[in-house]
Amino acid sequence: MADSREVDKEYLSKLEYRLNQLKDPELNQPKPEQIIKDISGRKDLQLFNLITGADLKFEDNFVDDKPIQASWLKKKAFPSTVAVSAVEIIPLVKHEQLELEQLKLEEVEKGVEENGESK
Repeated sequence: MADSREVDKEYLSKLEYRLNQLKDPELNQPKPEQIIKDISGRKDLQLFNLITGADLKFEDNFVDDKPIQASWLKKKAFPSTVAVSAVEIIPLVKHEQLELEQLKLEEVEKGVEENGESK
């Protein structure tokens, strides 16, 4: 019986302590250092999850192509360097339409210069 009263006293003292914490607004306010620490920890966690997290996948069925996993950050920062499938691993920038047209134009100009020099 004495043990149960002792347990009750401990329980009541803990309840009183918690009640006093709720009543006192200064004890309930977060400290600026704690806020900064919490925000910093959350930022680090979000960056870690952004870089190493699972990427969203698409549901297309390719015959021979296997999807390549690229991080979301790489897709947003350098989209011209991200290949969608194994076939597209060749440099994507070298196969742009404008570059192909520019190469054709340079070949035509080079041919005109050679014809002009041969006369």
